[in-house]
Amino acid sequence: MTDAELLSRWYLFLALGGVIVAVVALLLAAILMTARRIERAASRCLTAVRQVADRTAAIWELDSTNAVAWELREAARTVRQRAEEIAQALQAPAGPRV
Repeated sequence: MTDAELLSRWYLFLALGGVIVAVVALLLAAILMTARRIERAASRCLTAVRQVADRTAAIWELDSTNAVAWELREAARTVRQRAEEIAQALQAPAGPRV
């Protein structure tokens, strides 16, 4: 191999290496841009998720609301029963006086 061939191959491999480095740099830049887009989209999604959580918090309280409503219903039934007993007692004829 002559010096000219060696120098020619050296330039060829140097150019090939430069092309490979340029391709890798472009791929890295594309990856970084994609990562930034993903980060922005994730930030928007996180904001949306927080808004959904805030707006649906009342739904999670329905169990406790239903439990309290059930207790109120039972208390109202008891009051009604006692009121009916009192009304019946007041309508009953007076017993003998001693």
